[in-house]
Amino acid sequence: ENVSNVAIAITDKGQGCYASSQYSVGDFPVIVGQVNVDGQAVAAYEIRPAGSDAAQFVASGSRLYLRLPGDSAEYSVYNLRGGALVWVATMQALGTAQFVSTSISIEALSAPEIYTVLPSTTSIPSPTRLLLSGHKATECDSLFP
Repeated sequence: ENVSNVAIAITDKGQGCYASSQYSVGDFPVIVGQVNVDGQAVAAYEIRPAGSDAAQFVASGSRLYLRLPGDSAEYSVYNLRGGALVWVATMQALGTAQFVSTSISIEALSAPEIYTVLPSTTSIPSPTRLLLSGHKATECDSLFP
């Protein structure tokens, strides 16, 4: 695996797509490594917080993209949290190998996050323990109906 399988794209958060350092963050360090899934080494990507802040304010988002093979299969994206793989998104590969959006916004990262992608048919061992802070989401978020 190599870092060329990861891309970050500027997205519209309702105020337009500004590729300018005035209105978007940038320079996200990406480190390629591996995680062990049921005895098998799988590529993993550590995404670190932006190295450059928006000079004015963050008007545009930054979204994580991963290159998937051209097999038209469904893939799941997992975040490594406290030693456990936690599902965060599902992606559909297309007919040719290309970048697909994970729908994961990273412009507000404050600490490194590790992601891996596996075929959705892969059996992931359930975490035996996970600490949830309760501070990352509120019912005011659009995630909750």
